[in-house]
Amino acid sequence: MFDMNQIRNATRRNRDTDAAGNNESTDSPARAESRPARASAGAATIGSSIVIRGDLEGNEDLVIEGRVEGTIKLAEHDLTIGEDGDIMADVHANTITVKGNLKGDLYGNERVIIRQSGNVHGNIFAPRVSIEDGARYRGSIDMESGRAAREETRGKVVEAAPVKKDKRPGKPSGEEARQA
Repeated sequence: MFDMNQIRNATRRNRDTDAAGNNESTDSPARAESRPARASAGAATIGSSIVIRGDLEGNEDLVIEGRVEGTIKLAEHDLTIGEDGDIMADVHANTITVKGNLKGDLYGNERVIIRQSGNVHGNIFAPRVSIEDGARYRGSIDMESGRAAREETRGKVVEAAPVKKDKRPGKPSGEEARQA
């Protein structure tokens, strides 16, 4: 399991110093404008060169630009998967925003947003879902409100409805067709 405090501290160190070791706070405004904008102010960031395999848990907002395989649990916090993000995990967060690639189920306490650049292959469980024009999505959506409804149905076996007999002449019923 990864400690979000370690990731946050490493991210802050990397944010304050560029590849040449120069302090970004003393750089020119033109250089600052050329850097990519951060998705969420104050959120921890997993950079594009980082690969994590295993469970990722935390109690703060997170932006992922790298690769994560396993499970992501952010309790009551928000997750943004950036355009360079490549996720193979089930994701549990307050609000989940997908701009990159995600394969796995999404459990949003408030909502799930798939942006135009997003590509999701998995099921969505959230009371509100937004899929922008141009986004790619394959899976099912369950918009029952509240976490209790999702927890109640998780792990239950759903029984198939019985086959109704066809009363039309010349058509055997389900049981008759099996015997034939």
